[in-house]
Amino acid sequence: GDLKAILLRKYGNLLRAWRLLFDPEQRGRCSHAVYVKGCKEVGFHGDLKCAWSELTDGEIHRPMYIQDLDPAADRMMHDFTEAL
Repeated sequence: GDLKAILLRKYGNLLRAWRLLFDPEQRGRCSHAVYVKGCKEVGFHGDLKCAWSELTDGEIHRPMYIQDLDPAADRMMHDFTEAL
């Protein structure tokens, strides 16, 4: 199945999935190794390499960021911190 669909089913929203699965240490980024571990943890059996490439816009050697997984949540968090 689709990775985002699996994450939504398990976590309710992508931001929660990001915080708990892909960025538990709150570094603001997710390495490929952490991504692979997370995908296996939630039972994603799709093409890991292809999904990573889609998330990183083909820049497979860089980390993944929240804006890659959930651009809307990233904008919302940015707007929130700007308002503080």
